[in-house]
Amino acid sequence: MASQSTSGEGEDFALLLDQRNLPKSGRRYYIWKPREPKYTYTLTSSSMDDYEALEYLSRVEHFEDFKKSQAKGNFFSNQLGYFNNTHLYNSRSRTQPKVVWFAPRKDPDEHNFYGNISYKVSMKKIMDCMKSLSINLYFVEIVDFKSTSATRFLFSHKKYDHIQLYDTKQIGGPWYENDNGEHFFAKCLNRRYQPDADAYEVPELVPHEFEIMIEFKDADYSKVFKLCDTEAVDHSDANEMDRNGKPKRKRCKKYQTSDCGNEKEFCSWEWSISHTEELLKSFKQTKNEMAENINSNIKSESESDSSQQSSESDSDSKSSSSSKRIKLSED
Repeated sequence: MASQSTSGEGEDFALLLDQRNLPKSGRRYYIWKPREPKYTYTLTSSSMDDYEALEYLSRVEHFEDFKKSQAKGNFFSNQLGYFNNTHLYNSRSRTQPKVVWFAPRKDPDEHNFYGNISYKVSMKKIMDCMKSLSINLYFVEIVDFKSTSATRFLFSHKKYDHIQLYDTKQIGGPWYENDNGEHFFAKCLNRRYQPDADAYEVPELVPHEFEIMIEFKDADYSKVFKLCDTEAVDHSDANEMDRNGKPKRKRCKKYQTSDCGNEKEFCSWEWSISHTEELLKSFKQTKNEMAENINSNIKSESESDSSQQSSESDSDSKSSSSSKRIKLSED
């Protein structure tokens, strides 16, 4: 098990997870964050050549989870805890936020290790939504893997003191927004620790990935949910096969964790994008037909009620006229 370091090393960063005591085969990643906010904006250069356009965010789910989300009409959030190894988890206050994960959208034809269906939303839409809800943006941490680094951000309606607020308008950080409201993320990042070294060394530039956690109330999650479009993505390489065509190693991120409920279970949703597209098309068609039937039934009931009210009104009118004729006859 990984050892914990609360103090870390280096003047400009604090380490959360230190795996130097593990054998090299067990060293998977290192989690750290800048010790002071000013160092956050020195993680890459100030040249736009080092940034890539960020146009869409995406949340990817397995088809089974997608159907559940559609039935709910909202996302299902995941609770963080100690074993998620994140600075967001506060052991002193026992804070265990429930979040929904997003990342930059990838080409649907590119293999995706997270599932079959992507919920995609434009940066303009999601940033407008965050502003309307007065949501805070926090820089949480950096995760250094063997050959890449990932930064984690948090959108939250809560106030946190142990993580820093992030300003997208400052260049030099992992995420930058220009004066035109266009968003970019760093293609490479300075990392402070070399995975195969025994000490903290001079920073090196490595390819950078980008993750966003969203912590909302359920009612606000539904607002983001309604902004998203869905598309099929490739998940055909979810399991590595042996020479006999049987799965021998998990590559699907969900089934690499305990989220699947059975650590010996392999992903059953290793579908090509074309197969998922057919299922998604059928699902949407069935959903639309059900909606049309419901609307048709509502319309029929409404017309029936109107017709009944009209008949009752005509009947009352005729009854009133008859009463008047009887009264005149008596006179």
